[in-house]
Amino acid sequence: MKFKLLGLLFALPFFGFFTANNAFASTTVLTSSNAINYQINGVNVVWAGLGSNGSNQIFLYNIASGTTTQVTNGNFDSNAPQVNNGIIVWQQSAGDLRSDIYMYNISTGATTQITNSGYNADPQIDNGNIAWDYNNDNGGNQGVYYYNIASGNTTLVTNSNGTDAQINGNDIVWSGPANGTDSQVYLYNIATGTTTQISNNNLTNNDNQQVDNGQVVYSDGGQDYLYNIATGTTTQITNNNLDNNPAFINDGQVVYIGGSQVYLYDIAAGATTQITNTSFPINDARINNGKIVFDGGAPCKGGCNNEVYLYDIATKTTTQITNDSNDNESPLISSNGNIIWKSSVGLLLATSIAPNPPSVGTITVSQNPVQINTATTAGASFTDPAGGSSDTALWNWGDGSTSSGTVSELNGSGSVGPDNHTYTSLGSYTVTVTVTNGNDNLNRTSQTVIAVIPTGGLRGANLTGKNYSGADLSGQNISGSNLSNGIFNNVNISNANLSGSNGSQGSYTSSNFTSANLSGGNFSRANFTGANFTNAILTGANVSNANFTNVNFTGANLKGSNFHGTTMTGVTYSNTICPNNTNSNNDGGTCIGQGDGL
Repeated sequence: MKFKLLGLLFALPFFGFFTANNAFASTTVLTSSNAINYQINGVNVVWAGLGSNGSNQIFLYNIASGTTTQVTNGNFDSNAPQVNNGIIVWQQSAGDLRSDIYMYNISTGATTQITNSGYNADPQIDNGNIAWDYNNDNGGNQGVYYYNIASGNTTLVTNSNGTDAQINGNDIVWSGPANGTDSQVYLYNIATGTTTQISNNNLTNNDNQQVDNGQVVYSDGGQDYLYNIATGTTTQITNNNLDNNPAFINDGQVVYIGGSQVYLYDIAAGATTQITNTSFPINDARINNGKIVFDGGAPCKGGCNNEVYLYDIATKTTTQITNDSNDNESPLISSNGNIIWKSSVGLLLATSIAPNPPSVGTITVSQNPVQINTATTAGASFTDPAGGSSDTALWNWGDGSTSSGTVSELNGSGSVGPDNHTYTSLGSYTVTVTVTNGNDNLNRTSQTVIAVIPTGGLRGANLTGKNYSGADLSGQNISGSNLSNGIFNNVNISNANLSGSNGSQGSYTSSNFTSANLSGGNFSRANFTGANFTNAILTGANVSNANFTNVNFTGANLKGSNFHGTTMTGVTYSNTICPNNTNSNNDGGTCIGQGDGL
């Protein structure tokens, strides 16, 4: 095991207080009863509170709709709720020393009992997996299990007195005995099924473990440590005589309370910053998406009760969320900036201004055009103002098939793909990728058009009746091809070679033929309405009975072309070589009357 001790770099900013501002839309009392074990994820808040039958029940508040739902209504206590991506989990007493784990799907309203024996407690949920502590007789050996929601399978992680299981992605961490008595921290990887002992220092109080994005923090002997899962490296974060409270980790940053003040450790920089420097003690601190919430005993109306504060890491500014005579404590913050905390008046929520959906960049493809029955890959970048790492993506390939996108994300920036798809029919296909924020279910899309062409390319190809609307065929060699009755609307066909091609009775509305070569081609009865032929070559082409309404012929060469029976309304001529080889600039700015059929 690698181990290193870093020197600590401290920055001591001035810590000023000010009341809540327009960063928050409103403050709501969710319940006036004693809420316990409350959690927040995106627009969902859950807590355990006293029901009408005298037992603790699980409640859900949806921030978007402003509605409260009582999830349970049993005769025995339900406690320890957690919520993640639309799923609530909790432990429910069986009426004796036993308790079981339950799951509730917010979207469907369906409840599932996961366990049915022993003492199961403190469930945690992430990435479609649920982990919890287990005691077979409420006094015997303790263990850790996890349940996969998709498969419905339950797996034993350890049966060796494991406690306080935490889960993130494929990683589960817990504390348990080693060498008979010492408490150490362990890591289990769901994908590989392997267990690693993270701590190994002969002390007896390795605990308070947290895991996030491949990093584990834990406490030992009053100090905090960081373990990098990929490298197996352990870093001692603190080395002081302060009373360091348990650390919490999110997206590469660790927050902890030392000597009743808030500290922030940046993993990438290896630097520690003291966030607060107050004359009064700071209590619970949590971090999510670059924001830290904590409570402390600042001066207040009618006394000196705790108030709730928000610190923005990027701007280094502090907002005082509460300023009243109530005792406000133990705040939590979601990735989109909503804050909940416990007060003497109940469970309170401060909602941030409604978040924006993800912003998705341009789709890039490995081949476009792509030959039929040949795999092409597509990808896109995105940013998500809500941050976190729970965005999902869905590809719609435009041919009736869809597939989940491969998402990589950190601190609100990420990418989708590259993901593969193979087309089996000629034509153009509108490809769409939709990125959805897992916390708020907000989404945004990006799209592009992929052209699927014959094996061997477009030269001499038979594309009769094919639809390539919206495609990018710029610079392609399409000479000698059969495009008759085809649909090529809004196509970029600039700099392409279509000489000698048969495009009769095709539709080419609003397409870009800039600098394209159509010489000697047959495009009789074609519809070119709104097309751009700037600097295009149509020498010797047959365009009889074609529709050229609102076409731009600036700089085009029409020498020797057959324009019999054409519609020429709204045509633009400028430096155009007319069919009779004269220049439109010398013919009154037009080619009408200057050639075959005009």
